[in-house]
Amino acid sequence: MKRTIESIKENEVVWCKSPEEAKKFERLLHESDKAWCDGDSYIESSRSTEYYGHLCYWVNAGGYSAKEYYESESYIITPAIEFIEDQQTAPVEQKEEEEEEDIYDAVLSFRENHPEEVKKLFDSLNPPVQVKSVPYQLCPMCHGEKQIVSSLRRSQDGQVQSSITIKCHICKGEGIIPQFVIE
Repeated sequence: MKRTIESIKENEVVWCKSPEEAKKFERLLHESDKAWCDGDSYIESSRSTEYYGHLCYWVNAGGYSAKEYYESESYIITPAIEFIEDQQTAPVEQKEEEEEEDIYDAVLSFRENHPEEVKKLFDSLNPPVQVKSVPYQLCPMCHGEKQIVSSLRRSQDGQVQSSITIKCHICKGEGIIPQFVIE
């Protein structure tokens, strides 16, 4: 049985699941001489494409927002289909919702009763990464410079006697060292 616009309570909002449903509801509001809070017509200033699937109309205040907002404020949320119910479309929509619920229940049941098959399927879709080697890293001793300064010696008068650079003994003058092989 279809509800009337006048039966909407002060703390009740009407939720539209799609832009098409919102357009039908806006037309119904317009035919009931309702308007937005600024006086604009619901038809001329349509909000039907906003908050796709989450649009709620606060009819008594002439406002709208996302369904989540009204849920957080503890409003009564009523599906628009209760006002615009069409005898031909309502059973089809209800049947589609029931089919979605049946599919969801079947998936959950399969997952609970056949964990090995689910794991095999998951592993086949997401194979484990097998890396043969990570090429190289900079030598921690010479930092990729390939050589190091041997030692500095000072003479008795305080001057530097030698600053010899030699090939790095860790990377053998390559500047990089191979990393471990991961399998």
